[in-house]
Amino acid sequence: MLMVRPTRMTHASAKAHAALGATLVVGWLAVVGAPWSPIARGDRAILGVLIALSLATLVAIGADGRRRALDLLSGGDSRSFALVVSALAAALTWKMVKGSVGDRGYSIDGAVYVMQARALSHGHFGAALRTPFQAFGACFLFEGPDHRLYGVFPPGWPLFLVPFAKLGVLRLQGPILAFALSMAQWWLAREVVRTAPSASSRHDELAVRLGLVVALLGFPRTVLTADAMSHAFVALLVTLAITLTIRMIREGQGLGARASALGALGVGVAIGWAFSARLLDGLMLGLALGVTLLIAASKGRVRKSALAIALVAALPFAGLVLAAQKAATGDALTPTQEAYFVRSDWPPSCHRLGFGDDVGCWVEHMEVRETMPNGYHLKEAVRVTRERASQFAIDTFGEALIALLVFAVVAMRPSLVHSALASFVLLFIVGYGLFYYGNAPRYGARHIFPVLPATLVLYARGLLSPIGAATRLSLARLALASAALPAIVVTQARRFDDDWPNSRATYARKSDLRRVLDAQHIDEGILRSPDGNAVLAAYDPVADGPERIIVADDFSGTAEVRRSRPELPTILALSDERVGRYGRQPPLSKDFVLELEREWPSFLRPSGVGAKTVTLADVHGVSGQRVLRLFAAAPGGVLAMPFEVAVPGKYAFRVDGLSGPDHGDWDLAIDGVDLPTYHGYAPTPGLVKGARGPAIFMDRARHVLVAKLAGKAAESTGIVAELDVLVGVPAP
Repeated sequence: MLMVRPTRMTHASAKAHAALGATLVVGWLAVVGAPWSPIARGDRAILGVLIALSLATLVAIGADGRRRALDLLSGGDSRSFALVVSALAAALTWKMVKGSVGDRGYSIDGAVYVMQARALSHGHFGAALRTPFQAFGACFLFEGPDHRLYGVFPPGWPLFLVPFAKLGVLRLQGPILAFALSMAQWWLAREVVRTAPSASSRHDELAVRLGLVVALLGFPRTVLTADAMSHAFVALLVTLAITLTIRMIREGQGLGARASALGALGVGVAIGWAFSARLLDGLMLGLALGVTLLIAASKGRVRKSALAIALVAALPFAGLVLAAQKAATGDALTPTQEAYFVRSDWPPSCHRLGFGDDVGCWVEHMEVRETMPNGYHLKEAVRVTRERASQFAIDTFGEALIALLVFAVVAMRPSLVHSALASFVLLFIVGYGLFYYGNAPRYGARHIFPVLPATLVLYARGLLSPIGAATRLSLARLALASAALPAIVVTQARRFDDDWPNSRATYARKSDLRRVLDAQHIDEGILRSPDGNAVLAAYDPVADGPERIIVADDFSGTAEVRRSRPELPTILALSDERVGRYGRQPPLSKDFVLELEREWPSFLRPSGVGAKTVTLADVHGVSGQRVLRLFAAAPGGVLAMPFEVAVPGKYAFRVDGLSGPDHGDWDLAIDGVDLPTYHGYAPTPGLVKGARGPAIFMDRARHVLVAKLAGKAAESTGIVAELDVLVGVPAP
């Protein structure tokens, strides 16, 4: 960011900004890779028709009609208009929350965030594990050194959700966030107007309003505020931090000491909280605003004390991240994602920022990794950045060509604040090239969503810069401006028309499990649900106590939960927040059964071996239709799988799994007691019922099954293992 105090623009300065604007336009075209995005030809034709109709209307009403229209659209109180639009944004989000999302968490990320918030509401970063613990792991969760269950994400966003979790009103966070984000965009736009006013206050006000309305139309914006994901919250923090920085520099030394301190405090809190919610976002924001404030302080435009105040205000949030990492990993400097991906994916460092042969995850993002078999390097970064940038433009405007105005405004309306904002937007987008993973279509370019408000402020000001006499060029610009909004409506309507029903259909089969418990007056029982996301969002053993247990059910992996509490009734969670109750409880087996895929990823301890869960619905006889696949093992590679036994006693154990032409030999042991070696090779795939080992006494303490690569048969083409279940048969 740069200096943003309103000053008279010299000819040389204007030329410099024009040159920067041209550079940013070229940079945007280089980032998206084409002048426009590959949207449907029909949409582009509609855009052309709208522009033609707009031009004809503008000519027909004449100059007086255009002035009256401008007076009408820009009249009235600006704040009141913003409040109305913000209320509409909240209502739209609430409609999606109430109709589709609820407290379940719209995505796996959202569900994990909610679970982390519930844990934080009880004063801890991690959630207590129930017995037997192996039944309660899930994707994006891992067991910490204190045997609690930790989410993979930083704690900043869950911290915001804590009051909502405490009060039992998590569904309200989305509408409140949507309202606040819209108002923050209005505040940013007003500060930009004050810093770089044009000759026409009516055009300035109309630009403020246009940006707010365009923001209202984006489907990903509604999704990201309805879901319990962090991107919209960080967008709010980014917008507030930029706005406060602009205000501090605009006011300069005229801002009183108290007001300056409060502004610096707000900037520091916003940067720190953004960092604690999304590390890369906070880092880029902190660098941009830190450099800006340093330059401003050196020129006497902000008080030097403001720098110290902002830094001190940000530090507690950095401390929050370190404390969360210490609790989850045992080391304050080890990120939770690093600890998680060591257990869940291959290679263990596949999810790190930056470039390298090891970047790109073969388990979570297999399809993405297949497009870059040699890892993530500059070529792949360019492709991923182009995908994100194009998607971002489609999310916002329907077409990347329209987004050119975001950067052209720097040349059209030379201003330090325009140059600073446009540069930050482009650098933020390019900066995310350090992160390899692309876009999930339903959520759009969510990684760069935090710069949406600034993008819309620039777009609207570029589109609605003051027009002089009714020349052909000015009429063409007015035609584009008046056609832009209906064009965006047309291109975004398809997102709402297609994606909203799809999301409703998806969630019509789900239930808000905590609401189910309350509505059905279930004070005790084992509530089983096949929806893992719903279980994560509802998981709260502290609130439920020992008598209510919520567990994910794959129709085979909850036997030990029932064996641990045989006196509790088993209740099935059905769609539409209904439940199914057994007239007579199913009989319990005396055998211990551990579905080994339930160990992934939360409880695995790999060393030199990769592991993942694989669904094999077409293989008859596979328990739960899933197995744990071991792959990419180095010589002597070891995988440890801890577990608990609900009923103490002596058991003779065996491991069942699959065989195949690329399978290897694996030594097995429980608590140091050897089991028969698992020989996986067979010329054709099939089921293997492992040989039973010696009887071992098992108490309620933690036990560990270890699989170690022993080699392979001469005929085998690989060392893969596909392990299904660990079965313990009671022994005399």
